[in-house]
Amino acid sequence: MEKNESFNITTQKLIALCDFMGISTKVDPGVGLVTEVIIRQGVIAGENGKPNYHGWLAEDAIYPEEGAIALENVG
Repeated sequence: MEKNESFNITTQKLIALCDFMGISTKVDPGVGLVTEVIIRQGVIAGENGKPNYHGWLAEDAIYPEEGAIALENVG
């Protein structure tokens, strides 16, 4: 994948991936399973407005302004 590429994936597919990897998930059937998530490289700003994370992140495809979560170096 090129540096500036991104892809969308539904939460249902993320749950299927977790199941495949042996990670148990608990989800109410039909709740939010068609929600799309964007996976891309980007920057997350800290409270001071300065970047505090550069790398792969995930955000809601419909409401990206709601924020993003870091996907690298997480705990």
